[in-house]
Amino acid sequence: MRIEEARAVLEELGASTTGFDVHTGIRGSGRGTYAYLTLTALTDAGKVVTLSTPGLNWFELEVPGGFLTGRTDDRARPDDVREYLEFYFSYAIAYQQGRWTLRKTRILRRPVLEITSDRGTLRLGINGSANHGPTAGW
Repeated sequence: MRIEEARAVLEELGASTTGFDVHTGIRGSGRGTYAYLTLTALTDAGKVVTLSTPGLNWFELEVPGGFLTGRTDDRARPDDVREYLEFYFSYAIAYQQGRWTLRKTRILRRPVLEITSDRGTLRLGINGSANHGPTAGW
């Protein structure tokens, strides 16, 4: 999927929800170019969730506090890209609705943020350090 198509999917997802300030766009240049969607809570301008992708290969969700998770799929087809974006978008909405819990890993005691949606639970680590991906999945 080309980056413009990925942005169009993100715009479509953003238009499907209410109660948030939604922005989409394209950032970067060359190989570092990616499409993004930000969801900002209307009641808290500091509560911004970002979903991003270059249109292929990787998909990333970041929430306040530096927590993020992502997936790399070198074989993603356009339908797969849409599915990944819809998957992460459902967790972005769940986070904004307050369906998250902050925990610590058992051994290293690092913070992990768990978001629960109708798709299951997604774990986000600080800068991806505790990225365990979805516990309910694909």
